[in-house]
Amino acid sequence: MSKAIGVICILVGSVYLIIGQVRKKQQELSLQQSLITAMRAIESSIRWKGQVLPICIKEQESRKHCGIYFKKIAQLLESGFTLQSAWENAFQTLPEDTKAVLLQMEWEGDENHLLGNLQCMTQALTVVYGQQKEQQHSEEKLLVAAIGSATGLLIIILL
Repeated sequence: MSKAIGVICILVGSVYLIIGQVRKKQQELSLQQSLITAMRAIESSIRWKGQVLPICIKEQESRKHCGIYFKKIAQLLESGFTLQSAWENAFQTLPEDTKAVLLQMEWEGDENHLLGNLQCMTQALTVVYGQQKEQQHSEEKLLVAAIGSATGLLIIILL
């Protein structure tokens, strides 16, 4: 009876471990997707509505996954930071691939230069998102295989 309970505990623990890892990666992908959408919205607001950057950034504060970063940028701008330094400060906690793309953004120059930079950054984020999505799929397979094997071994040892 105690062996059966041990086996069940090992199986449940393994399933929770897999679910936790998959959920973490899904959150990262959702953040990247949200950032891509936000960058497209900022570009569109500048290009077609003629809005200024602080207003465009403030509009992104309500986004589900990335709004907190735009809120931080807006707060830093209000406290006297330049847009470049507020941008760099806000995205320091992101995963490395996403952070590297976002920190390359230069908020200088005329409107055409700025729009070109936004387009390049959005394209680079899209590439990173695609790579991360492919990587997630292969990592999930590997994770399930590794945890499944370890779980199987523990069950065999327990029995």
